[in-house]
Amino acid sequence: MPFRGEPEGRAGLAHAQLRIRQADANDSAFLAEVMLLASRSQLPRGFWDLVVAEEDLLDFLELLILIDSASFCHYSNFLIGETDEGPAAALSAYDPGTPGMLSPGQLIAAGWEEFGWPDDELLEVYKRLEPYQTALPEQRPGLWTIEWVATIPRLRRQGFITTLLERILDEGRARNYKRAQITTFMGNESATRGYQKLGFSIAEERRHPDFEKITGAPGLSRFERAL
Repeated sequence: MPFRGEPEGRAGLAHAQLRIRQADANDSAFLAEVMLLASRSQLPRGFWDLVVAEEDLLDFLELLILIDSASFCHYSNFLIGETDEGPAAALSAYDPGTPGMLSPGQLIAAGWEEFGWPDDELLEVYKRLEPYQTALPEQRPGLWTIEWVATIPRLRRQGFITTLLERILDEGRARNYKRAQITTFMGNESATRGYQKLGFSIAEERRHPDFEKITGAPGLSRFERAL
């Protein structure tokens, strides 16, 4: 799903400060925070705000991260960047065409069932998400798809995201992917500049008034680059 944090400058400083590792199940609380930040990007609210009430958001996201099925939220997709202060930034990558991968709707339903919430309320969630879907670009199967990109606020603008993006692109190459894709809200100029500096260019843009009404952004831009 296209929810993006902001690439920052000063990547050389980040290389000296950031230690990168694969996430595991014990990182679920931090990854939930990252997913929420990334989903909102430069906006006051994002995708997950349409799904769950504020007081349940982080618990719900943590559950999705831990569900034992392939999904766009599973902790195994994530890389974490750490400083001496602890986890600072993260992102994930996966192939939308992975066999057996749960769709976003299926994953939300699985989490909803785990919480024991009523089915009729889940139907209302899907209705609330319909305007969001009007601007969703196609996430092409077979492309290395970068997702959930964010740095915690107090440690931003130190180049951490650039460093993580470089590492995740290297991982895609090592897995023999030929192209990568990443999506962001229109109007997120910081993210757009950062992705373009790393060789991404806009492959598709979708906008819709219903999407803008619920998010404040006119639409979404999907970027691609060769690996």
